[in-house]
Amino acid sequence: MNRDKLMTILAFACGIFGAFSIVSAKFIIGGLFMVGGLGIFWARGSGKFNERSLYEKIVKANGTTIEQIYEELKDMDTPFGKPWLAGHHGFEGDSIVFGPNIYKDMIVISYDAKHKEINLKHMNKVGNINRTADEEWRFENLINASEIEVTPENYSDFAAYKEVCVVMLMQMTELVERIVNGEADVAPEELDKYDLFFFNSGRGEISDLDGSKYMTVDQDYNPFTAKVFDMDGDELASIVPRAYDKKGRVVDKAGYDMYVDGEVYATIERNTQLKHDTFFIKTEDEEFVVQNFAGVDRANIHYNYTIKRNDELLAIVGGNPNLVFDGLGACEHDLILSCDNDYLTLYAAFWVFLMTLNRALRQR
Repeated sequence: MNRDKLMTILAFACGIFGAFSIVSAKFIIGGLFMVGGLGIFWARGSGKFNERSLYEKIVKANGTTIEQIYEELKDMDTPFGKPWLAGHHGFEGDSIVFGPNIYKDMIVISYDAKHKEINLKHMNKVGNINRTADEEWRFENLINASEIEVTPENYSDFAAYKEVCVVMLMQMTELVERIVNGEADVAPEELDKYDLFFFNSGRGEISDLDGSKYMTVDQDYNPFTAKVFDMDGDELASIVPRAYDKKGRVVDKAGYDMYVDGEVYATIERNTQLKHDTFFIKTEDEEFVVQNFAGVDRANIHYNYTIKRNDELLAIVGGNPNLVFDGLGACEHDLILSCDNDYLTLYAAFWVFLMTLNRALRQR
């Protein structure tokens, strides 16, 4: 929140100074400050605070206390376990804490008395959590990420938690808003636990952290190829553009078809007019909505999407086309956080397709 305010103030200051410089005929200096101000605004993001802030959210309290929120959430199990109460530096009274995990990630819900707001934050500064000796066990055996060997397995585990934190923060904000608005029994028994799968182009396989291998991948943007195979080499699914232009380039607006066993299993349409980049995957019986959310810079993941069916979260997928790993060099590295493994082939095929499509469109 403080960083957001500082960037806003700096942007306005640059704009005002630039305008005065231009009025004073100092065009070059004025232009530089105006461009700098616009750059700061661009980096900060547009829209309301909750829309542009990835790691911190706020909800008007409307008289709701942390204790009331805790009563609603206390029995809910999450990827970080059930919540507990502790002090949070800079906030009065108790805060609700989910975590920390081994990488020190926490979701912390506090009351901001000055602004009469509920503050929700993803953080890893464990020293800012004031806990009793009875709770110290939660902070044992934590890992400093900078000291870990950068292998596909270690990175996947680390990055997956960062992805989960971002999505979990959005989910927690929705739950707190409902509680503040007077709804009761809003918390599910369990909040979207997941199985982690990853693809590393240096290895060419979709695997899990235990070393089990599930699929191989064939991808290329010229000619456009996006296929997944089982470990025996049999094709599981492929996604094919419906149209190409005269130069053989993909016509994105024409849509795509997913093939399974040689027949169309699903149609894929992209809508770039919505607030977030969105794909609709339609089978004969079901519809899936795949929607982008902001890049998670704390995990160095540039492309991030949720996959939902009837507003139920089925998976989180994310990737980076150019990460460097010890012994492998620069690789594409992708994550699939699956809440329902029955659709693992669909997640994998779509993600191979999307990363290939991004490359194809960038080549224009």
